[in-house]
Order: sequence, then C-alpha cells, then structure tokens
Amino acid sequence: MDKFKNAEMDEAAFQEFFSSGEDHITFVVDTLEEAFGAEPGKQKALDFGCGVGRLALPLAKKYDHVTGVDISPSMLDEAKQNAAKFEQENLTWISSLDELKPTDLFDLVHCFIVFQHIRPHPGYQIVKQLVDHLQEGGTGALQFLYKREVSPFVRLLGWCRAHVPLFHPLINLMYGKPRDEPLMEKNVYDLNQILYILEQAGCADVRVRFQGNDALRNIFLFFRKKPAPVPYDDFYNS
Repeated sequence: MDKFKNAEMDEAAFQEFFSSGEDHITFVVDTLEEAFGAEPGKQKALDFGCGVGRLALPLAKKYDHVTGVDISPSMLDEAKQNAAKFEQENLTWISSLDELKPTDLFDLVHCFIVFQHIRPHPGYQIVKQLVDHLQEGGTGALQFLYKREVSPFVRLLGWCRAHVPLFHPLINLMYGKPRDEPLMEKNVYDLNQILYILEQAGCADVRVRFQGNDALRNIFLFFRKKPAPVPYDDFYNS
C-alpha cells in the first residue's frame, strides 16, 4: 500500500506497519503451536526476505535470536535502524543464505510474500536451503503463489516487462511511476515440487492454509521436520 512506502510513512503509518507484523507473527506462532504443539525453548528463527524487519522484529520477541535475510543492502540498513528504534538487539542481518555455515540450524524458518517475487527455478533451490538449515524437530512457515488468473494480454505484458529491455521503464512512466521502480513479479510455484523438497528433507508433517482472491491464490505451508509415516505405508510399497 502506498501509505507504507518509506517516503510517505509518518509515525502513525510506521506504527501501523509494524503492528501488522505483530499480528502476522502471532498468527504464525499460534498456527504452529496448534498444529505441532508448543515448541520448547524457541531459540533461533530465520526470516527470509526480511525487508525492513516488519516480521523479523516481532519474531525476535518470541525467539531468543532471529536472523533476517535480504538481498537489498538498503533494506538491511533500514532494518538495523528499526531494530535500534525498538531497542531490540537479538537479531543478525545477512544478505544471503550462503553466509550461513552448514551447522547453522534454526528452530523456525519463515518466509511471507517473498517467493512470488523470485523466479521458481532459483526459488526451489532457496526452499531446499531453508529446510536444510532447519533443526530436526523444528518448524517452518513458507508462503507461495500457486495460481494466478490473468488475461493473455496481461500475461504477455508481464513477460515483456521482465524480458524486453527498456519496456518496463516505459510502462512505469505511463503509469506515473519512477522510471527505475523495480518490477514486482508474481511468479507461480508448482506445489508438487515444493512438497517433494519438503518430503525429501524429512518434513513429513505438513499443514495448509489458503489465502488470496480469485486472481491471486496463495498457499501457506506450515510443517515440521520430523518423520510422519502413514501406518500402512508398507502395504502399498510391497
């Protein structure tokens, strides 16, 4: 929403922005606890695509330490400023999952309204990295766009904006936006691939929440890294 853009955000909008993050994290934690029981210790969480810290900061009120990941240096700088403003010190900010060591494991991995802006091929690799960094018995909450209903014209326009040089800046100018405002892609993910990655990583217990409208359908996957075999599975595999 425009009122949450940095240049236009007054103190009331700033507080509303972060309050919405508090509501979201409360929903996530409550959903995980309802599905899998209370997590003992709640030690370390990771928020991928953390931006300016809207969700990482409220996570840091519920976990001993939070790592926020975002590719944008300016976003991370602002996240650090926001953490200082809220006097929260139990956060680490990094620009890539590649900065983590294989031994860096988390009790929660979380990502919301991020994967749709990442093309699926690298996105699937990121999902694998996230679950690889999940502690045995830890939980995850990842959201994906899985269905998008648009006209062929809109689909073609989106492709041109992403692939044809100078086309996107021209469209920005036509809509009265800054020429260099980045394109916010809306990429659809194959749920079969996502579920296969989770299954291969040992995240066998998965719960689903649906979000969105008729044009944009999202799925929020809540899962635990713990085997959950079907009791009669051997019958079908024999």
